Amino acid sequence: MLTVSALEFMNKFIIFPFLRLLSRLPLCLLYLKSDFFYFLVYKIFRYRVKVVRQNLKNSFPDKPEKWLQQTEKKFYRHLCDIAAEEIFMWGANTEKMRKHLEYQHLDVFSELHSKGKDIIILFGHYCNWEWNAFVPQDLPNNLYEVGTLYQKLHNADFDGLLCEIRSKFGVNLVNQKSVLRKIVENRRKKQPLALAFIADQSPWSKNAHYWTTFLNRQTTFLTGWEEIAKKFDCAVIYVDMRKTTRGKYVYAPEILCENPQDLPQYALTEMYVRRLEQNILIEPAYWLWSHKRWKVKPPTLEHR
Repeated sequence: MLTVSALEFMNKFIIFPFLRLLSRLPLCLLYLKSDFFYFLVYKIFRYRVKVVRQNLKNSFPDKPEKWLQQTEKKFYRHLCDIAAEEIFMWGANTEKMRKHLEYQHLDVFSELHSKGKDIIILFGHYCNWEWNAFVPQDLPNNLYEVGTLYQKLHNADFDGLLCEIRSKFGVNLVNQKSVLRKIVENRRKKQPLALAFIADQSPWSKNAHYWTTFLNRQTTFLTGWEEIAKKFDCAVIYVDMRKTTRGKYVYAPEILCENPQDLPQYALTEMYVRRLEQNILIEPAYWLWSHKRWKVKPPTLEHR
């Protein structure tokens, strides 16, 4: 077994230099690597195949076996492409990134800024969610500081690498334990804030406050972002994401709600769930099926 020092040596002098070298390659060449890793990940190592297969089967009980198999294969190809695209993002400049993604309807940020609104940005593990980190480059007139919630990884080397990639184009990483302080500080400085949440993660069982039907299953969702939106009266935006072809994405933010304090509890969460589900059903293979999304079991009727 490798010691910590040996792992640090490999990261510093072998793995990271190799990844940095790969990041200089055109995306088309990285996709050749992706095709090879698809074979390893899916065919050889069988990475979470049982999880993916069961998730798809439970979410689409009426689909034929052939459709489930095709979706499973397409998911693994997309998953490996995301890894290639993350490496590409590390080495790409603004001009190169703009060739692969397009932001539409960014005028919603100007509209909400004119109304004095801070913003909660929502999306899910769909298409390439990591490339949302490019949005500060295209925001009109730098109206908002863009931040995203961040949870430190156990491996310090990879934590530093992901932080470097995610903040490269101007996104500020906000520790999830410091989010309230960040909002208060920005308001004191009169610096408008747009704070992004990947809101389809599975909460711990003790935080499973809201249950709803999602992809034909009883599912619990994080609700902390809704509490923040209500507390600080932030407008809420959902980012519609589409993959038009390999390496081409369209991101279109849309306003879910301007005045969350006017809505009953969990209404915003339900709006987000329905909008995300709508996205997923357009092309199911582009959601993160390898995530153990339903590890928290729904309460029995007696305990509701």
